[in-house]
Amino acid sequence: MSGHYLALMLDEHGVHGEFGCDEPDSAPCHQWCEYGCETGCHHPRNTVEKCQPLELLESDGSDWWDSYIGPDCEPRSGPIIFEWSDDYYAWRYEEQENNGEIEKETMT
Repeated sequence: MSGHYLALMLDEHGVHGEFGCDEPDSAPCHQWCEYGCETGCHHPRNTVEKCQPLELLESDGSDWWDSYIGPDCEPRSGPIIFEWSDDYYAWRYEEQENNGEIEKETMT
């Protein structure tokens, strides 16, 4: 199971989403390339305090639903998967129906 999640909250202003990370500091999401590559490089990596997908999603100023790339479904709190999409991180729910079978993936 992924250590990343979306928590939906309801208050007098509406529904709000907050991403979270429970991954250890040694997880890939807490590693950053010394040369600034986002994914897929073989350069030395540095451990950073904050989950990199979360930091990038929070810094781009978009709402939580703007970066969703999964199939149509009801919004819900639960585990999510981050995926690199050319020049930004996107997300989908960890368990998605795929031809009648549950698909599980891990962050790359």
